[in-house]
Amino acid sequence: MKSKIFSSSYQPIHHRIRAFQKPANSPEIKQIWARIPDDTDVLITHSPPANILDLTSRGKHAGCAQLLKRINQIKPQLHVFGHIHEAHGCIKQNSTIFVNASICNLRYEPIQPSIIVNLEIKGTK
Repeated sequence: MKSKIFSSSYQPIHHRIRAFQKPANSPEIKQIWARIPDDTDVLITHSPPANILDLTSRGKHAGCAQLLKRINQIKPQLHVFGHIHEAHGCIKQNSTIFVNASICNLRYEPIQPSIIVNLEIKGTK
């Protein structure tokens, strides 16, 4: 059985508008997340989902609520993202492993360790 991987560079606007950014609760970002196939095993995005490894150094959650809603619908085994450098880490919630794999600090210095995840894809053995 093959695993299904989906990736997207899109994210909600954070600070100033840049490429691949859409307003957080806009129809556009909802449509982007709706493109994630229902049977996705591994999801890779730039943006974290809301309230999961998304806390900035200023104490603000910068993740996307619409992305979290879609993740709760499709339940991928793994979701890897970055963007919020200071929230580096790995947690498991329900059946999904969430990894903020940003290795750089706020000065873009690569100081964070790599995160290794051993994943058994559903339906294989």
